[in-house]
Amino acid sequence: MAHCYSCLAMSQVFAEVLEVHPEYQIYSIDSQKDRLIARDTYKLKEMPTQIFFNEQGEEVFRHTGAYKKPVLDIILKKWGFV
Repeated sequence: MAHCYSCLAMSQVFAEVLEVHPEYQIYSIDSQKDRLIARDTYKLKEMPTQIFFNEQGEEVFRHTGAYKKPVLDIILKKWGFV
């Protein structure tokens, strides 16, 4: 959400990830603007929430809250994204 400090911080972290991995597909959903998508499709209740999908489009991991870049790097490695 545009007024959420943690959401903005995560946007910056993901921008850094895209600099190193431009092949990644990272999407942002503003739950204020896209309420139906956030609520019905992705079952988002709190922000920020990161959802990681495998190549088949299946959710493999979900986290609510902000990450620092080093922690995100560990998560990406653990789930085989890097």
